[in-house]
Amino acid sequence: MPLVCALNIEQWASTIEARYNIGELIRHLIYEGLSYTSIKNIRFLSGETTQSTGWDGILECDSSVSFIPDGLSVWEIGTGEDAREKIKSDFYKRKDAEIPSNWSRQNATYIAVTPRRLNDLISLENELKNGSPWKDVKIYDAAILEGWIQYFPTAQTWLQEKGVGLPPTVSTLTNFWNIWSYETVPPVSIELLLAGRQKMALEILDNIKNSFNLKIKSDSPEETVAFIYSLIKSQENSGFSKQFLSKTLIINKIEDIEIFKKIDINHNFILLPPVTEKANILINKGHSVINAISYSSPVSSSKIDFHLKRSLRSEFVEALLTMKISKDKAETEASACGASTSIWRIWNKRNIDITNLPEWAKETNANLIITATLLGAWNENSEDDKTIVKEMSGMEYENFRDNINKFLRMDNPPLIKIDNTWLVAAPSTAFALIVNHINRSHLEKLKIITNKVFSEIDPALELPLDERHFTSTKNIKIKYSTWLRDGLAETLLRIVVLGEALEEDSKIPDNQSRQNFVNQLIKELPGLKEDYRLIVSLRDQLPILAEAAPYPFIEALEFLLQGSRNNILPLFDEGDSFYGQSYLSNILWSLETLAWEPDYFPRVSLILVGLSAIDPGGKTGNRPLNSLREIFLAWHQGTNANLDMRSQVIDLIIKNYPDVGWQILKSLMPQPQQISHGTRKPEWKDFGRSATEKTTRLSMTKSYELYIDKILLNAGTLATRWNDLIDIYSNVSENHQKLIVDGLKSLIKKPLCDKEKYEIWKKLRVLINKHKSFNNAVWAMKKESIDMLEEVILIYSPDNIIDQISWLFDSHHPDISFPIYNHEDSENELKKLRSEAIKKIFDEQNTDKIFELINKVSYPYLIVPHLLEVVSELYLIFNIFKRANEGTNNEIQFARTLSDKLYNIYKDEWLKILNSAYFTSVTCVDSKVNAVISFPDSLKTYEIVKSLGNNAENKFWSIKFSIIYSDDENVIKYALEKLCLAGRYVDVICNLHEKIKNFGTKKVIEIIDLSLEELNKGKPDLNMSDYGYHIKQLVKWLRKQEDIDKTEVAKREYAFLPLFTSYGMEENLTLHELMTSDPEFFVEVLCDLFKPSDENNDDFEPSETQQQRAKFAWDLLRTWKIIPGLDKHGNINNDDLKKWVETSLKLADQKKRLKHAYNYIGQIFYYSPIDLTDNVWPSIEIRELIEELKNDDLERGIEIEQFNSRGVVTKNMFEGGEQEKELAKKWHDFEKNINVKWLRTKKMLGRIADSWEREAKREDIDAEKQKIIYG
Repeated sequence: MPLVCALNIEQWASTIEARYNIGELIRHLIYEGLSYTSIKNIRFLSGETTQSTGWDGILECDSSVSFIPDGLSVWEIGTGEDAREKIKSDFYKRKDAEIPSNWSRQNATYIAVTPRRLNDLISLENELKNGSPWKDVKIYDAAILEGWIQYFPTAQTWLQEKGVGLPPTVSTLTNFWNIWSYETVPPVSIELLLAGRQKMALEILDNIKNSFNLKIKSDSPEETVAFIYSLIKSQENSGFSKQFLSKTLIINKIEDIEIFKKIDINHNFILLPPVTEKANILINKGHSVINAISYSSPVSSSKIDFHLKRSLRSEFVEALLTMKISKDKAETEASACGASTSIWRIWNKRNIDITNLPEWAKETNANLIITATLLGAWNENSEDDKTIVKEMSGMEYENFRDNINKFLRMDNPPLIKIDNTWLVAAPSTAFALIVNHINRSHLEKLKIITNKVFSEIDPALELPLDERHFTSTKNIKIKYSTWLRDGLAETLLRIVVLGEALEEDSKIPDNQSRQNFVNQLIKELPGLKEDYRLIVSLRDQLPILAEAAPYPFIEALEFLLQGSRNNILPLFDEGDSFYGQSYLSNILWSLETLAWEPDYFPRVSLILVGLSAIDPGGKTGNRPLNSLREIFLAWHQGTNANLDMRSQVIDLIIKNYPDVGWQILKSLMPQPQQISHGTRKPEWKDFGRSATEKTTRLSMTKSYELYIDKILLNAGTLATRWNDLIDIYSNVSENHQKLIVDGLKSLIKKPLCDKEKYEIWKKLRVLINKHKSFNNAVWAMKKESIDMLEEVILIYSPDNIIDQISWLFDSHHPDISFPIYNHEDSENELKKLRSEAIKKIFDEQNTDKIFELINKVSYPYLIVPHLLEVVSELYLIFNIFKRANEGTNNEIQFARTLSDKLYNIYKDEWLKILNSAYFTSVTCVDSKVNAVISFPDSLKTYEIVKSLGNNAENKFWSIKFSIIYSDDENVIKYALEKLCLAGRYVDVICNLHEKIKNFGTKKVIEIIDLSLEELNKGKPDLNMSDYGYHIKQLVKWLRKQEDIDKTEVAKREYAFLPLFTSYGMEENLTLHELMTSDPEFFVEVLCDLFKPSDENNDDFEPSETQQQRAKFAWDLLRTWKIIPGLDKHGNINNDDLKKWVETSLKLADQKKRLKHAYNYIGQIFYYSPIDLTDNVWPSIEIRELIEELKNDDLERGIEIEQFNSRGVVTKNMFEGGEQEKELAKKWHDFEKNINVKWLRTKKMLGRIADSWEREAKREDIDAEKQKIIYG
């Protein structure tokens, strides 16, 4: 008997659902019967569109399937009782109805469909065919539909799911999803299933577009089915998607296999356990199968085609957001379920059926799963961790481990084992499901264990500060693993947040509340309030423990702050080493977490202020004051305390710590551009979040107004504070600007020193000029705001004229009160201001003001051109020059520029004055040199210098700037010789590197050699990176010159070898070419690096020279990549190669370095090209030598170099061993494709491939661990 018979169909015809969905049934049947590529055009009305006018269905396809006509067809469908008359009526109405363009009735089949049974169907069909314009006419009634449906089980099941016929024992993919996804609140979205799996989804999609047989594993078989549905729905607009849904069934009973193996048309089946064991029955019949493998399925990992791993928490959160879950809740739930969709469903099911809990959550497994859940995680490599497991479980560790292994093979597995680390997959969900099985004994054990684990003082704290970073190399560490410590800390927080049942059932020791239980547990940690080392030793667990037990943590810090500063100052220790550490960070993160709770907010703020008051500063930016700023920030506050409470706390801070309070208020002022790094948020506790309103523009404005009011109120009569207020003037409201101006006007009446007045004037001047300069900028102040400041600046103007004008010469381009949009006009205005300033202070009779200005400003040489505009008498200028040239550093800078300008203006006249009135009278060599040091580079200048005498000339060339501003080759040559005579070879290389090439290779080599001598004598002001770069460029240039012997180039490479062999900067050197061509030189380098094999090495102490040569040899060998016998076309001359190898091994044997020679020959062999005859590495010449030499050291050298040559590796976070797997495949391919006659080479290639597989496994393990921690 058919599962859906004609009677069932006819009964269905009377329903509204049939009227709306019969078109969908026909579409299902067509997609199930044809490949989607055969369907060119299809349209069937369903749902409410069945009430539309036009054809009920049109189809264009290639078909050889019964019931589906080939080519073009139009369909008229009706469900009414008078089916015969309806069919006839529709047929004649449609005679002239419009059909798709390019169609003709002669080529199209007309099909009438009714879910009613017709008597004498054939006579009706013949009647309609008679004189019909159609290619053919067909009528499908309930009886024919019965026959059609029997051949197409997906359509049949679709009808059964709608209550037509017998209840289904299998399921369509769509019906499965509709039930599975809607069992939760909110319903599961396809985005949640696909989160973080996009790459794998595309790979699976490629596989299922043709015949397939796949094993896909996930947290549960049902999740695999839901993933497949989500994948298909993500392709919704494609014919493939529609066909896949129409041809796919889910089977979960073995007896159904026998039914479906009889179907001739290929279908897709998704098999759930235990049906997966019978998959081959369907596969052998030509069907495609997806085996939804569970953790409990007896299938080895190597036979799994795809493993749907959990997404990252961040990806899971993003998917939950698409389900209209708030961000805070999404983050909580993603953490609770371990980013597992299957576990999230358990957590969020509408009605959790206790009898339907996962097997592991049932009472029979209580002791095992409670132990694991309360500990959270542990590491089998730690004997101390295993001892804790033993104490908690009451079982020997090995026995406990053997018993929990079964949990790894269950659906929705509660445990994960990564390498030697055991973790609870979704600890919050596990805790919620087993909380009813936890008893008082468990909690008593937990109390003892927690005290034992968290009372340990980090032994690293006993070491000197700068040695603590290297404790891992000395195996000095806390006994218990981070995994266990993290797990226990999170368990205490879970007890407080999720342990309501423990409290209600009086399972907590001493009938305490769950919060008091955890508080007492933390409070009883020995030394918490007295010994800073315990707080430091709590490390990364501290923020979690503080959230779990806030009061003990707050009280401990308050107690430490009240005691001697020596008890708490070590918290700020960072050390002087490059690495350093910060003990304060975890404390600050803990306080930031607690600051969110309004009840803790005042105490936390005062603790942070207390820490700020004693903070000595440090290298890290994570400081108490920064945390306070982030917490109070108007637009991004880190607390749920309302504005009124924040106001009260600020008052409290100012009262107890006025200076720190001022710093906080200053940091909270509005600024045009601000950033916030945010503060740490609580993991689980609400801390007032649900009752807090969102920050709005209005609330932000109110906060700013409050903070500005408070800073104005507390400025008092301190000039430094009013200086700070000038900084915020342009960013506050007009009312607050008026208050600042009024305050400054009042302040001037107070007793201020000149320096205080000057600093306020200076700050006002800078602010006014900046806004006048950029008067069109959107951020520029209004004219009225600037006018108020200009009133104030007048009353603060300094009495000293030098103080009034010196700022003009403190910068090349100071802000002046003139718009800068026209650069030329702005520059002219600046020149005018400077000239007017000099005019104000110049006095022919007394030049002291000029010198006062020279000594006050940052750039005294800027004064020169404007002084020359004011003073035209040469004798006056000379007197100023003479005084300045023998004065302070600023005055000498001024004098040098002045002399240069006068020489440019007056030429020989100025020289005559110097010769007659200065050089003859002055005896100081420095003064003579300063007079001409800035003269332009020319032979005439150099003659002038020479005329001053040997001492002056030597001084000139020893201090002159070594860049020569001239293109005259004679000038360059002269200057070059003089600079070299002055011993300034390094300066020549740094500044004249291009110009010295014009004097030939011999001169370049000479300068390079002498620069090294100069360097060895010591040159403290040298920019080594600049010098090193130019040395490298010069040596590269020498390599290309044909008039120099390679040995000479090699000597310079050797002298500067570290420059050429630094990591990431390696290059092929002439030295490498010499090693490649000269076996004797290669062995000499080996001898520099290694001691003879027959020497007793215990007492050998190499000299400094030997150590240096060994380092150079190491660098040279490490960067050598040129194979002997290799020509420029990449071909190896076998004779040259063999001769070089034989000679090298013979010489190395004589020198007792044979083992090392083999090793380094192996390393250079790695750089063999792929052989073009078989596209396999290495070349045949290298393979032959490997087989001939039969030496393990040589092969080990190849293996080591191929690993080391990989260099720096960059990876995406959580990428794992994907890159290493690609490398393993590459080497396995070489191994597979190489001829067996090179057997040693083949084995070596296999070893290399195996090493990359091991490396890939290690990387995968590390990635999985990182996902648990950071994902």
